[in-house]
This record gives sequence, structure tokens and C-alpha cells, in this order.
Amino acid sequence: GRTLRHLFRDRGGNVAMMSAGLLTVVLAGAALAVDQGAIYFERREAQALTDLAAITAAAHIEKAPDAALLTFTDNRERNITLIRDDQIPDDIETGSPTAKLHVQEGRYEADPAIEPMLRFTVGGEPFNAVRVTYSKKATLYFGSAIMEPPTITTTAVAASREEAAISIGSRLASVDNGV
Repeated sequence: GRTLRHLFRDRGGNVAMMSAGLLTVVLAGAALAVDQGAIYFERREAQALTDLAAITAAAHIEKAPDAALLTFTDNRERNITLIRDDQIPDDIETGSPTAKLHVQEGRYEADPAIEPMLRFTVGGEPFNAVRVTYSKKATLYFGSAIMEPPTITTTAVAASREEAAISIGSRLASVDNGV
């Protein structure tokens, strides 16, 4: 009994005990910050790739799904399932180890009177635009032991405008400081 009372009255080592407790909290906070920063970076990377895939698909509207998928595979995103329009689009949100890519052709009206989210119409003909939606599980470095990785979903709409151009000229001769 006396040793136990002496232990509770002893004030030596308090700083070490508080430091050990505080170090645990600081390390957990640092691990959370690393995971959140990695998710933020991964989402920005996914959005940039989705934007690029939408632009490529709009430029090749006749084979938009294949063009978008090729853009992802050319940029080292390999394990992707392409969702066709005859499949259920809600399937893109389900938890799966593979990333999902959904490409929809449609019509984009660049009318400022129309709300931006309503300017793209899926299936509107003639096709001049695509909407690309990419979904994948984020990578957690420290939090994977205690939680399921969140799903990153990015969407991009790109339209193409048909234009014609005529250039006339010759590159056979040039005039530089006289003849």
C-alpha cells in the first residue's frame, strides 16, 4: 500500500508522460494530414486526366468511349472498367477495386441564358460534346487500417465545334531584306 501511495504522490517523470501522450496525438494528426494531402493531390490528378480524356473524346466523337479510355491508359491508369450506355450508370459509384469510366455523347448548347449544369444534354443530336465521369478508390497510406478509402469521382464536359479554314500560300520562296 505504501509503495502505491508513494507512486501517486511522486511528481517526477510528469513531463515524460505528457510528452508520450502528446506525441501519440501529434503522430496521428500528421498521419491524417498526409492522407488528406494525398487524397487532395490524387483528386486533382484525376480531374486533370478526366478533362484531357473529355477533350480527346470530343475531338473523336465517333469513337468517344475508346478515345477516352485510351487517354487514361496512355497516362498510366490501367485497371479501368469502361461503362457503356446500355449498362446502369449508377454502377459507377459502387465500391470496386477497379476504376470506372463512363462516357456519354450528347449535345452542348453554349447559351448563357441556360444554367451551366443544364447546357449538356445526353443523347442530344447531332452529337457535338461528351461527358466523361471517372471514379476510383483513393489511396490511404495510414488510415487504411481504420477506415475504407473514399471514392474519388471527377466529371468533365467537352464540346467540339466544326470549323473550316482555307490557307493559301507558298513556302517555295521568301523575301528577306530585298530580293
